[in-house]
Amino acid sequence: MDDPATLISIPESVHRYMTSSRLQSAVDLLLSGKSPKTPDGLQWDELQDFYRACLAAQQTRIEWAMTIELFWTAVFADQVSGWRPSGIKEQYDDSELRIDVQHLWDESEFARDLSRGGYYMEALVELDVDAGVRIAVCLYKDGSPVDLPPVAGSTRIEEWIYSAWEPITEDPRLDCTRLRGAARAALNAVESAARAVR
Repeated sequence: MDDPATLISIPESVHRYMTSSRLQSAVDLLLSGKSPKTPDGLQWDELQDFYRACLAAQQTRIEWAMTIELFWTAVFADQVSGWRPSGIKEQYDDSELRIDVQHLWDESEFARDLSRGGYYMEALVELDVDAGVRIAVCLYKDGSPVDLPPVAGSTRIEEWIYSAWEPITEDPRLDCTRLRGAARAALNAVESAARAVR
């Protein structure tokens, strides 16, 4: 039986965006500028539908940000309890770890920075419309990346360890058990590397 804590319900707007290329194209078009451009040939009797489509696109963008953060919490929150999280303002000032809705929409990733005993770790969740969800971690000491040992089933990209992708299917729920396991393995690599560097 699925553990309710690891079974995430993906908001309908996000799930439909990820599983319908037609809807994805429409949302992307509506969100491509500062304000949705009124389509050429729009008729007066179509105006309310256009406004509803604009509202739905905005809802998708906001729920996208909420979903990525929800995945981060389900996967990492209880596994990084020994680390001190940065405050929101402190993290927000780091331009690469911004948490505003537009940044999360554009970058499709949510990261938190955490520190402990002279180490700084970034733990990240990435959401991709084609691939699904994956996690990543990296570790720094004195501003330099720490070489992390290999983790089975993961990919190394520069200083980051990335898990395999967990696909989004027709089921609007995602069991995060494998992502939590990948996070646990990556965090064990972080702990191992930190012990080795002392």
